[in-house]
Amino acid sequence: MNKTKIDNQTIAHILLDLRQKHHLSQEQLAQTLGVTRQAVSRWEMGISVPNIHTLLLISEQFHVPIDTMLKKPDASAENQNKIQNHAKRTPFIFMTITGIFLLCVLPFLGQWEQFKYMDLYGRAYADSYHYIFEYPLSILLVLSIVLICVGIYNIVKIKRKSGSPAK
Repeated sequence: MNKTKIDNQTIAHILLDLRQKHHLSQEQLAQTLGVTRQAVSRWEMGISVPNIHTLLLISEQFHVPIDTMLKKPDASAENQNKIQNHAKRTPFIFMTITGIFLLCVLPFLGQWEQFKYMDLYGRAYADSYHYIFEYPLSILLVLSIVLICVGIYNIVKIKRKSGSPAK
């Protein structure tokens, strides 16, 4: 398909959408623009395109900038989808990174706690069932694992929906 045909199809698609959104028939639009209904039909099929004067009239009629009619909508829609997918993944990426950070910091905090509360550790080893509830860093361990799992699950889920590689 050559470049002219692609441009004709772009204008055709946008013109058809504008006419349908404003609930106009081809005949009504043709009367407003001072052209034949067949001309409007050819524009919407991509066979031909309106001249610059008619594009100005269409622009004024629908309150749409001319450059909107001349731009290919697929590129901007694709960019918008990429931005939306990135925005969907961002909180889950943050959760995953936070979970990994907590998991890495946990041994250092544990060592600090061990020196601070040596008596608490003695009781925790003696009664391991209560260890989880008495040892405050175990909550961070569970939280970090949950954040990592939820983050990775949602990143993979969004990646599968969008069909694009995660960045």
